[in-house]
Amino acid sequence: MSRAAPAGGPGDRGRPEVLAVPEVPAVPGPTDLPDPPDPPDLPDPPGAGLLVVGDVVTDVVARHAEPLAPGTDTAARIALRPGGAGANVACWAARYGARVRLLARVGADSADWHRAVLHAAGVEPVLRIDAESPTAVVIALVDASAERTMVTDSGASVRLGPEDWTGDLLDGIGHV
Repeated sequence: MSRAAPAGGPGDRGRPEVLAVPEVPAVPGPTDLPDPPDPPDLPDPPGAGLLVVGDVVTDVVARHAEPLAPGTDTAARIALRPGGAGANVACWAARYGARVRLLARVGADSADWHRAVLHAAGVEPVLRIDAESPTAVVIALVDASAERTMVTDSGASVRLGPEDWTGDLLDGIGHV
């Protein structure tokens, strides 16, 4: 929904009319799926862990009901979410009972938040802090039909390199 023209009534002072943001269907995500079955009650064999090497991203999700209007505002519901392909894979594996460690490079701007979210999901985060680049950000524009258009700043994630690797990353790991 684009910005409304000023109402122009008596005493209005030319302020734009306040509009309600219409509801937009949510895009299904990990929290919308049923819980996985309980894993069998077996001891973990040595080296049974999974190491995921990938990205951690701050997703800015903007759900809008009306088409985008170039040159003006479009009303939307906007939320910050943790994301990234690597982080998502690690969280899903942990949700299904795997012991998971994630190696990723992030900026200092949101490292603590991402670390806490990953820990809460059952992932052991090994986040290398980049002093020069911020954490990657994806702006996802989601329309009324749930079609997504994404704008990406890869930030610190593309700076993950051999210097971020240490031999102890493989301790207890059987799968990469």
